[in-house]
Amino acid sequence: MKKSRVFWGLLFIAGAILILISPTDILGDLNILSLFISFILLYCLGKGIAYRSPSGIIFPIALLCIQYDDFLGIDFIGPWTILLAAALLSIGFSFLFPKKRYCPYKYKDQEEYYKYENKQEYDDSDMRFQTSFKESIQYINSTQFEYADVQCSFGSSKIFLDNATLKNDCAYINIEGSFCGIELFVPKDWCVENHVEFVFGGSEETYHCENTTTSKLILQGKIVFGGLTITYI
Repeated sequence: MKKSRVFWGLLFIAGAILILISPTDILGDLNILSLFISFILLYCLGKGIAYRSPSGIIFPIALLCIQYDDFLGIDFIGPWTILLAAALLSIGFSFLFPKKRYCPYKYKDQEEYYKYENKQEYDDSDMRFQTSFKESIQYINSTQFEYADVQCSFGSSKIFLDNATLKNDCAYINIEGSFCGIELFVPKDWCVENHVEFVFGGSEETYHCENTTTSKLILQGKIVFGGLTITYI
C-alpha cells in the first residue's frame, strides 16, 4: 500500500509539472494532458490484466477508445454508448469467468480455505456477508471474532464491529468488491492494517484511532471501482 501511494503521488506531481510547462514551447506540440491520461489508463489496464479482472481490463480499454475515437474511426458511436457497453461486458464476463480468489492469511492452503468457502453455517468466529444490487447493514457481536469474508457488488455494505471482541486480539476481514461502497465501523482503540488493493478506487479513515489496546484488525482483498471507509467509534 505504501509503495502504491508513493507511486501515485509522484505520478500526479509529475503530471501537474508537465501540465504547467505545456503552454511553453519546451515540449513542442505534444499533448501532455492526453499523454498523462493515457499513461494512467495503461497502468490500470496492466493491473487489471495482472489481477484478471474483467472490469479492470474492459473499462481502461473503453476509456482509451473514447480518448482516441477520431484516430480509431469510431467517433460516431459516442462515449456513453461505449461506457454502457463496457459495463455490460464487465458484468457478463464476471459471470462467465468468476475470479479465483486467493487464500486469506489465516488459512494454510487453498484446500483448507475451500472447505470454509463451501460451508453453509458459520460459527461465532467465522462469517460471510454477500451484497449485490442492494444496501446491507451487518452487526458483528461475536465474542470470539476471527475472520469475515465480505463480498459486495453494485451495492453498499455497512459493517459494525463496535460490539465485537477479537479472538487472540487479532482478526482478518477479506474484502472483494466491485462498483460498491463499503463502510467499516470499528472501535477507536483498535489498530487497523489496510492491505486492500484498489483499481479505480480508494480508502479513507474518519475520526481518530487511539490505538490503546493490542487488538488488531487486518484488511485484505481488492476493490474495483469502489471505495472503503473506516470509521472509528
